[in-house]
Amino acid sequence: DLDGAASVDLATVFISSRYSEARGGSKPATNAELKNVINVVQKKLGAKHVIGCLGGGVVGSGDEDGSPEEFENFKALSVAAASLPGSTITPFRVRASDLPNKDGLQDEWRDLIGNVKPEDEPSMILLSDPEFSRNGDLITLLEGLDFAYSGCPKVGGIAAPSPVAAIQIPTVFGSMEGGMPEEGQGAVVGVALTGNV
Repeated sequence: DLDGAASVDLATVFISSRYSEARGGSKPATNAELKNVINVVQKKLGAKHVIGCLGGGVVGSGDEDGSPEEFENFKALSVAAASLPGSTITPFRVRASDLPNKDGLQDEWRDLIGNVKPEDEPSMILLSDPEFSRNGDLITLLEGLDFAYSGCPKVGGIAAPSPVAAIQIPTVFGSMEGGMPEEGQGAVVGVALTGNV
């Protein structure tokens, strides 16, 4: 609980891929432990929606003065929480096998992210697994979303896990229905934000 602070509608979680490595006698994180991170963020912050990814480095606040710092060579976790009153958050997960044909109808692309109406002018945050990007599926997805939601902003990034992490645990994750992507299967997780964003 945030002691009377505004409710948390969306939390983004960035986890150092160092958690997937066995160093200094520590065991690598498991898929179950990664799922537990989502549960803890939801429980401790009351977050309604959580998305996140693994990264080679994580940006957070420094210990001494709270200024931004990048943590690369050790285990780190960074959480950004947002209160978005008056907005609607639609979480989604897209696998390569979900993508419509490149000549698909606009409605087929809209189905991928929960049929958000284009007149609601969604803003989207997308986090991609590197495999999804490497295969060209990320470009296909972005082109399809541009077709279905012309002029709507789309921001995000590609997870940057260590090679060990990419094999052991999903590199992108979220609290959407259907759970987390299976190991080794490329995906994008994200949210579409509408209303008072």
